[in-house]
Amino acid sequence: MLNEKEITSISKFLSLVLRHKPETIGLQLSENGWADVEELIAKINAHTFKITKAILNEVVVSNLLGLVPRSSALPLVLSLCSE
Repeated sequence: MLNEKEITSISKFLSLVLRHKPETIGLQLSENGWADVEELIAKINAHTFKITKAILNEVVVSNLLGLVPRSSALPLVLSLCSE
């Protein structure tokens, strides 16, 4: 389990890469702005952080829980955790 500082650092880096500068890690987004999760993880690992799919899920869930009421997020959290 990550601490709050680690979650924040990874979250900020993901925002940079996925919203503004995918070229930072050599990531090519689809024409609709999507990224392949396995490619994203591999390129992040080669560039800076060492993350896994479980860590990525933890960061995403942590961010979602901060944005929506917990009762609304529960179905989404359960579906993410079951992947």
